Amino acid sequence: MKRSSIPPIGLNLLVAIVYFAGAELGLSLATLHRNVTPVWPPTGIAIAALLIFGRRVWPGVFIGALAANLPTSISVVSATGIATGNTLEAIIAWFLLQRSKRWRRSFDSVRDVLIFVVYAAVLAPLASATIGSLSLYFSDPGEWSRLVRIWLTWWMGDGFGALIVSPFLLSWSSSRK
Repeated sequence: MKRSSIPPIGLNLLVAIVYFAGAELGLSLATLHRNVTPVWPPTGIAIAALLIFGRRVWPGVFIGALAANLPTSISVVSATGIATGNTLEAIIAWFLLQRSKRWRRSFDSVRDVLIFVVYAAVLAPLASATIGSLSLYFSDPGEWSRLVRIWLTWWMGDGFGALIVSPFLLSWSSSRK
């Protein structure tokens, strides 16, 4: 089945399910806080999904992120904030990479790898880490003393997720064309 023949609802549902599965794996690694992990595979899944299927799959990212965070005993408002940050992170990475005239959607050169690292693993996770950490803080102000550690772990975890998972999925996708 060609990618273009998959209905948008089905594609978003698929992205949400894969994101959720990656989130379950990521949350099993949480140590600092039940919603903060040193490696967050869904970041890589979300970025790759947007790069492969286009921005039309952002609702699937949001639904998958919300579904992953709702059962973690944080407030619905915090779960929604975290899902919003995770979705914005993927959109920012997609936008920056799509607008880069130098990135060729590959990892064939050092330049392509560095562009991906800066945009997808360093800059884009700033949004998710900031929105997510503040969402946790507003849900539980007692987290204020650990806010910097939570933010840093979140940012690094999302960056590692982008570095580990996205290249694998993008390479797998391009080899199947």
